[in-house]
Amino acid sequence: MNDLPLPGTEHFEGGKDMAAVMVAGIDGYLDRFIEQTKAERRSRLHDRFAHAGAREEERHRFIRIMGLTDSRTPPNMEIATPADLSFLPPGFVHETAGYTIYPVRWQVFPTVEAEGLLLAPHTDPIADVVALPDCDRSPETLAGLASDVSDVPVAHRLAASGCRVVVPVLIDRADTYSGIPGIRMTNQPHREFIH
Repeated sequence: MNDLPLPGTEHFEGGKDMAAVMVAGIDGYLDRFIEQTKAERRSRLHDRFAHAGAREEERHRFIRIMGLTDSRTPPNMEIATPADLSFLPPGFVHETAGYTIYPVRWQVFPTVEAEGLLLAPHTDPIADVVALPDCDRSPETLAGLASDVSDVPVAHRLAASGCRVVVPVLIDRADTYSGIPGIRMTNQPHREFIH
């Protein structure tokens, strides 16, 4: 076998960590590319917003891209009777020394309602908070009403500190109701099936 290098090449000398050399080369390329992109973006944004109304156009473009085109219903939260809500037992209202927990619902879109719990302090609230549980956790868990000790009852702590807290029910990751019974069911999680 011939150990002579090919024309126009040099013999490879080992000794360097080639993986480190490759990573350093990639890092250098990406750093240069990021700086070049920043300059190009500044130029494009300046051109894009140069005329009047451009920000409003971009705002509407962003809304369309995000799929936020449905008109919102003015918020009107109401205390619901537990019979109207699927996640609470009949006659539910929980009283503590510092606040009361009410089942609530509100209109989101003309055909979509949301429901959850309202933790209302007995004094004027110092802040209004929307506490979002993990989608597989119930509002009762955040309110400190459930026996699941692995979760910190954040809503309870906030309400005990004087905050008015809303904890909405979120669509979970199960697939129990995904589909049409008797026709076809799917294993898509509820969140994906509804979307």
